[in-house]
Amino acid sequence: MKRYLDAYYSEDRLPTHMIDLFVPEGACRVTVMWMHGGGLEAGNRKGFDGIAEQLCAEGIGFCSVDYGMYPDVSFPAFVDDCAMAAAWLKQNAPRYGLSDRVVIGGSSAGAYLSMMLCFDRHYLAKYDLQSEDFTGYLFDAGQPTTHYNILKYRGEDPRLCRIDEAAPLRFVTDCRPNRPIGIIYADNDIPARPQQNELLVATLRHFGYDMDLVSVKEMIGYGHCSYDGARDGSRWILADMIADFADRALRQYDTVTTLFRAGDGASGYRIPTIITLRSGKTLVFCEARRDSLSDSGSIDIVMRAGDGMRFGPARTIISGQGDTVGNPCPLQDPQTGRLFLIVNTNDADKPEDMILKGQGPRRVLICHSDDDGETWSPLRDITADVKKSDWTWYACGPCHGAVTASGRLLYGCNHAVFDPAAGRSGQYTTHVIYSDDHGESWHI
Repeated sequence: MKRYLDAYYSEDRLPTHMIDLFVPEGACRVTVMWMHGGGLEAGNRKGFDGIAEQLCAEGIGFCSVDYGMYPDVSFPAFVDDCAMAAAWLKQNAPRYGLSDRVVIGGSSAGAYLSMMLCFDRHYLAKYDLQSEDFTGYLFDAGQPTTHYNILKYRGEDPRLCRIDEAAPLRFVTDCRPNRPIGIIYADNDIPARPQQNELLVATLRHFGYDMDLVSVKEMIGYGHCSYDGARDGSRWILADMIADFADRALRQYDTVTTLFRAGDGASGYRIPTIITLRSGKTLVFCEARRDSLSDSGSIDIVMRAGDGMRFGPARTIISGQGDTVGNPCPLQDPQTGRLFLIVNTNDADKPEDMILKGQGPRRVLICHSDDDGETWSPLRDITADVKKSDWTWYACGPCHGAVTASGRLLYGCNHAVFDPAAGRSGQYTTHVIYSDDHGESWHI
């Protein structure tokens, strides 16, 4: 094991901005950045040599971080420090022979800080990073509500359960970061600490987090973090738990995600479309063909949201109520950030051939979202604006729209024109629809 001790992770070279790096002799598979405990007012980065040595023997790098503490600093300075350390490590890990696949974790107060980096995205954003840029998060006996010593130094009762700007739970609002999460606590932990962590798990589940990524371990017969310094024979218990989580995180991080699978709520899925938004969030839309693989029948539009690698569960965002809704085409206005989704719809018992004969309507509908797909406006029928009276068949896209340099919003579409003499429509023809007023009105 190689040691690089007393390195600085900030240009100000404060003594509280130091990090110790422990590097495997061979290849480093993953790096763990660890924040010590001590109630945000005690403790330091030292004393982890044995744990680091055991991890390095398994190809896992270990980095122990110092940060500012009470009474010298107050919230959120210690969270900012840890975000700075994570950004420094992400950038500099290869220089020391460490992997830039970084797991963020800590014990007690360090777990609280890890939770803040995981869920409150603005700390890492200061360094142009997202919580998705890290391989996983390990919370050892952390407090997902406002930390008790933050309350104490505010002059409040430290026993209070607060969910405010200092509470990681406040920022669990969707299925992000969709990275592996490990949660550890003891059956004889600090009063309410097990229940607080159970609340975190329940909240993640409630917001659609992929629970296959979440592992929970209750340490039976232990008090608060008392296993951290304990051994099972010659092995450090905490090191074994860190290694188990890091290995699982690597496997899950590298796993290819099947976004839609036939039989999972539908006979099949077709016409997938993917878009990455300005925020970095990735949305995938698809037709859920409920009863068969036919282009007509009961078809809904479903969506999964994620970071491009991990995704939350599928949600039905447009239901055909037994009829056909298809060809989802997303487009984000770069000026307003509004996300549009245009679709086509027809009666379930009026398939394409009947529509081409003029025996069934084919409509064009649009909706929008101002919160990156979390909620959607009611559907608006724009058929009269974008479809001529002698057109029968009509298909948007499929796939994406486009935006010109002037800000014009465009969708490529196709249609067929009814020929009264033939009693049906002729060949398919392409056309474009556009908006020059940020989606308020649409024209051919």
